[in-house]
Amino acid sequence: MADNDRVSPQDRRASAPKGVYAVIAILAVAVIALLVMRPATESTGTTDQAATGTGVASTAVQQVEQVGFTLEQPRGWTALSQVELVKFQDYFAYAARRSEPDALVSVRVQESETSDVNIDELGGSLDTAMADKFVDFNKISEEKIQVHGNDALRYEYTFTSERQEKVREQIVIILADQKVFHIAAWAADKDFEQIRADLDSFVDSFSVKN
Repeated sequence: MADNDRVSPQDRRASAPKGVYAVIAILAVAVIALLVMRPATESTGTTDQAATGTGVASTAVQQVEQVGFTLEQPRGWTALSQVELVKFQDYFAYAARRSEPDALVSVRVQESETSDVNIDELGGSLDTAMADKFVDFNKISEEKIQVHGNDALRYEYTFTSERQEKVREQIVIILADQKVFHIAAWAADKDFEQIRADLDSFVDSFSVKN
């Protein structure tokens, strides 16, 4: 490829769907912040009832209904209460976490003209944004999928956190009903495979409410 045919990072950003790559970068930072703020009681495998509003992790699959979507929360996960979510209300409509291993799943809903979002170009936009944002960024995979009949992109990568821990995050971006839904999952890279089946359950059960 000739030098004048190369696409610069600036050009790739200019052609990216407006707001999407920035939202995802911010989302990743917010997910880390939530884990950093984990109550000390969670180190024993329990949760702080006053903080979460649930007291203990669920022991069965739970149906979760939020404005705009529903999903099933696998057992062993604890939904964050509105008290916790209010700190991040501009980011998350729903979030849940678990311990042993520590992990967190969150959902963000972004109002958007989905016709302006090109699912085929979204991965390239993320490649640029994530490489700029995270230390030791390494893209693991990118896959176009369908989630209940809606176009979606599954994107997975690792990076090094400020605590010098290798972190893995998976983001599923779903285009539906004039909205962009972001399902993000976070865990230490060494623990990620232990929660993968649960993450698949979150995504497979996700349904957009009309």
